[in-house]
Amino acid sequence: MWGAQAWVHGDNPYEAVARIRTWSGGLLYPFPAVLLFVPLSYLPSLLMNVLWATFSAGLLAWVVAARGVSPRVVMLLSPPLILATHASQWTPLLTAASTSSSLMVGNPSSR
Repeated sequence: MWGAQAWVHGDNPYEAVARIRTWSGGLLYPFPAVLLFVPLSYLPSLLMNVLWATFSAGLLAWVVAARGVSPRVVMLLSPPLILATHASQWTPLLTAASTSSSLMVGNPSSR
């Protein structure tokens, strides 16, 4: 998200994210991932983080709950999911995509 904001302002997203003091990991994703966040980059950082975390965790909750109450519902309260949501990571979104056959791109069984 910070990379998209930097790119919109004409900076190198990889260098801009490396300079952020609150995140020491640098930009870990390829440039197409930065382009995904360009529409959100005009929003304040806090709002952009809240929207992303809400969307990804909400989609995961919807996918898990769509099959009824099962042991998978426990993952919604797990510390890894809470930390991934807090850090606005891709993990909840990727887990939702891998759990739902209809969200998997290129899955032959989803046709």
